[in-house]
Amino acid sequence: MTARARIALLVLSIAVFAAFAQSASAASFKVSVRGTQYLNWSLDGNTNNCEVRRGQGSGEAKFSFKSTGRNSLFVGSGRKAPRIVGSVNAQANGTISGSFSDTLVTACDPFAPADPYIAPATGCGDTSFGLRVDLKTRGAFVYVNGPSMPGSGGSIAAVGLCPFPIDNSLLLSTDLSACGDGSNLWQRSWGVASSGGQGLFASKLSISSKRLLKTRKGKSKVITGRAVVSCNVPASLYAGGVTMSGELKYTLTLKRTG
Repeated sequence: MTARARIALLVLSIAVFAAFAQSASAASFKVSVRGTQYLNWSLDGNTNNCEVRRGQGSGEAKFSFKSTGRNSLFVGSGRKAPRIVGSVNAQANGTISGSFSDTLVTACDPFAPADPYIAPATGCGDTSFGLRVDLKTRGAFVYVNGPSMPGSGGSIAAVGLCPFPIDNSLLLSTDLSACGDGSNLWQRSWGVASSGGQGLFASKLSISSKRLLKTRKGKSKVITGRAVVSCNVPASLYAGGVTMSGELKYTLTLKRTG
């Protein structure tokens, strides 16, 4: 082998080693996200007082969302899952509907019964709000959730509230662990724990650190996520509790930039 050939081989080896070292340890990605989510809730039960009253309510919060602006994530090699630093700004658009009423079943003699109550629903209709999609590595998983935030497209809603378990004090407590809500910030399921359901359900991803970091510069990696809510939690006054069900589906696209 000539001296020129040996030099060329050495340069190539150094370049390959540098590329491998870079791909194996850390990388930066341009990231985008899009998805859909819905949450249905219902309540139908009686109180356990001398004057028996019936509470009836139901509703749905649903929206689609997609990232806005330029969002970047730094990904480092982890022993069980990639170490991810960063968040993704997104805008959500959808609708919210709901109703709730409290009516007399049996009077408590000799007292006059209370008047029937119908919750205002002037806040039902179209909604638009910002989301911050957070990714946090814990152990072998990357946890994903998203609180509502001021969005680039602004926030719109009809004036007033739309009946929703959190907003109408229909729940016995704020403990929604049965619905997937956690006590740690990175485990919060904002879709069930926020006013009007404005937020994402908590989810977690199983991502191979090695495979993600092997993505070549300029190439993309597509990751899909899903979360399902199916729960019944105690109501503040009415037997039978509040039932909630819903689904979140989303796609993350990571394009390697460095």
